[in-house]
Formats: sequence, structure tokens, C-alpha cells
Amino acid sequence: IPQDPLELVAGEVSLLATARVDVMKDKDAFAVVRRSLTRYGCVSAADFDWLADQTQRALLVTRGDSNRPEFSVILAGQFSEPDAGRALEMLARRVGTNDAATSRTQGRFTISQKGPWSAIVLENRLLVAGHDGFGGSTLDVIDHPPEARYAQSEIFRELGDHMHWLDRSLCALITANGGVAQRMKGEL
Repeated sequence: IPQDPLELVAGEVSLLATARVDVMKDKDAFAVVRRSLTRYGCVSAADFDWLADQTQRALLVTRGDSNRPEFSVILAGQFSEPDAGRALEMLARRVGTNDAATSRTQGRFTISQKGPWSAIVLENRLLVAGHDGFGGSTLDVIDHPPEARYAQSEIFRELGDHMHWLDRSLCALITANGGVAQRMKGEL
């Protein structure tokens, strides 16, 4: 399993955002992000604080078109197996999924699943949660050659190093013809 969570991102994405949570926690902008996410119902204050306390770096990844977007988060920090279940419950509450929690096996991994959502803790240092198919493709990247990874894509190779991507507290790349750009209808 790669040390860098960016290496878990599959090649075709419409948005990749990264946040160095450990650096941002002491900044005013972090309080603004927390207030916005809790105010608009993306996450409860308790869930935000729980995740922020354990997370050093967070990636938000989306794929799909504007009508059927999917997302996944990859959190790097310190996690335990029960955290996958808690993340799954958090996602289910957010969208009102009443399905029972189950698990499934994908290769060497056991994934917690509830409705269209899945979550898994890898090596007690990574938490991957989001749409089940997207989470599954994230796990597939582990056993594929580096060319399948977003970090090896033309857009990232061209812009990522130029923007000093990994040095920034918060940074996002949006694919011009991806689902996020389509939803924003040229407002970027």
C-alpha cells in the first residue's frame, strides 16, 4: 500500500482536492471550513471534529458526469477498524440510507458497506470512504502499475509539480471537461 495517499487515486477524476489538515488546524481558514461544512449539512460538528483530530492529510476525489457524480475521501492519519464503521454511518446519515451494514471481500481487503457506500481502514493509517464503486477502484489501484494512478496522469504531471501541490495547505485540480466543471457550467 503506497505511503502517499495520492498514489491511491485512480486516473480518471473530475476533481482532486487535498488539504494538509495538520497544518490548517491552527489557521482561521480551518474554522471557516468547519463552520461551512457543518452549517450546510455536509457533516455534523462532532463528526468533523472526530475526523480532524485523527487526520493529517485529506483528499477529496470526484468522478463521473454532472448527472451521476461519485466521490471518495482518502484520509491519512491514525485510524482503527471501528473508524470504517463510523465513517460509513456518517455517510449513511448524510443521505438517509437505512440499509443494514454488511461487508464484502475485494481481493485481500474486507470492505464495510452500507447501501451505495463503503469504507475501509488500511494499515491503521488510511481511511477510504465514499461511493462503493469508487472505493473499490481506489483499492484496485494498489495492485496496478503506477500508470493507472492520477499522480501519473498528464494533467497532474503538468500542473501538480508546477503548483507545488504537496506543499500547499489546500489545493484542488478540476478537470475542464469533468463532472464538476459541467455542474459549474463555466463559472470557473
